[in-house]
Amino acid sequence: MIILKLFGGLGNQMFQYAFGRNIAEKNQTEFKLDISYFETSKERKFVLDHFNIKNEIATKEEIDKLVHRKSFIPWRISGIVKEKGISFNKNI
Repeated sequence: MIILKLFGGLGNQMFQYAFGRNIAEKNQTEFKLDISYFETSKERKFVLDHFNIKNEIATKEEIDKLVHRKSFIPWRISGIVKEKGISFNKNI
C-alpha cells in the first residue's frame, strides 16, 4: 500500500497526487491519501476532492501502522520516502 501525505496548495496537491498514483499503479498496489496536515493548517485546505479522482483517505490506524514501523528505508517503496528538500531528485 502507498500512503501519500499531502500538504500545500492546489498545485502541490496535484503534483503529489500524480506522483503517488503513478508509483502505486507501477507497483500494482493500493493508494491512499493522508490528509492529516489539513486538520491543523490554517492556511491550506484539502481541495483534490473537487476533482474526479480516486481519493481514498487512509485511516489513522493505517497511517500509524506505517509511520511507527521500526525500520525506515529512505527512497524505497518498502519503507517511508521523505523529501530531502525541494530540489529535483532523479531517484524518485
